[in-house]
Amino acid sequence: VQKAQIPFITPGATSPKLPSQLGNEIFLAAFGDNVQAAVGAEFALNKLNGKTAYLLTDIGTEYTTLLSDYFVTAYEHGGGKILERDTYKIGDKTFTAQIAKLKALSPQPDFVYASSNAEEIGLILKQMRQAGINLPVVGGDGYDTPLL
Repeated sequence: VQKAQIPFITPGATSPKLPSQLGNEIFLAAFGDNVQAAVGAEFALNKLNGKTAYLLTDIGTEYTTLLSDYFVTAYEHGGGKILERDTYKIGDKTFTAQIAKLKALSPQPDFVYASSNAEEIGLILKQMRQAGINLPVVGGDGYDTPLL
C-alpha cells in the first residue's frame, strides 16, 4: 500500500509506531497503546486508589512490551510506584514463579498490571485466583477475549 500510495486504515492495530515503521499511508482507527496504557494508569490511580503496582509483562511481543513501557511512564508520572517487575513469554502455560514473587511482596501492591495477549491472560488470572491472590488486575485490549 505504501508503494502504491493507497491509504490503509487498520481497525485493530494499536501500535502508535506503525506509521513510522510502515509509512505515511497507514492510519490507525483504534486508540493507540500509549493511550490505553495512560487510561489504565489513570484508572488505577484514581478509581482503584492504586499507589503501588506489580508489573507483569509478556516479553515475547512488541505489543506487550510497548504497552508495559507506556503504562510505566504514565503511572509513574501520575505518582504511582512499581514494587516489582516480572516477565514471561508468549506461550507460557504456568506462572508459578511469578505468582510466588507476587505473594512474597511485603507490603502487597494495590493492584497488578499484566501486559498480556489474549492467549495467556485467562491462565494468569485463573492461576492467581487459585493461589489466593485477589488483587485487581489492569491491562490492555489483549484482555478482550473469551479466554478471560
